Amino acid sequence: MHDNRPEPRQWIRRIHRIENFVLCLLLSTMILLAFLQISGRLFLKIGFSWADPVIYHLVLWVSLAGAAVSTREHQHITIDVVSRALRPQHQRIIRVITDSFSTFVCGLLTWSAVRFVRDEFTLGNVLLGNMPAWTFQIILPLSFAVITARFCLHALDGAISIFHKDENP
Repeated sequence: MHDNRPEPRQWIRRIHRIENFVLCLLLSTMILLAFLQISGRLFLKIGFSWADPVIYHLVLWVSLAGAAVSTREHQHITIDVVSRALRPQHQRIIRVITDSFSTFVCGLLTWSAVRFVRDEFTLGNVLLGNMPAWTFQIILPLSFAVITARFCLHALDGAISIFHKDENP
């Protein structure tokens, strides 16, 4: 019997494509809404009262989704003063340490974000009239959880690569 299910790597590529699409959609929506808001104010002397708060939250969503994607690609911002002068084997060790520390910090941020969103849900806070606030803030625990998982995977991958000298840092 032949199994037609996609391989795990195909699933990962699909998830990455969906992530990229969602990020592009969020960014495009934010830019379009900002353009319409600015144009309406300048030329038609009108604006939408709900647009500015939505744009503020879209900035949050784009930033955190972008951080998740940059962590996926290992292209996040790093302070890399010392490791460039080190041999590749030592660079791997430093990367495992920093990825492990980042996993810990992002894990704490995930935990705090879950508590924050849970409290917002429990309190019943609203935005934009009657929208539950937690629906705008759910990106916080979701993105930090994804970032935490990715740093953890990078740390594990780096730890494995320490024992394989033929891999690049």
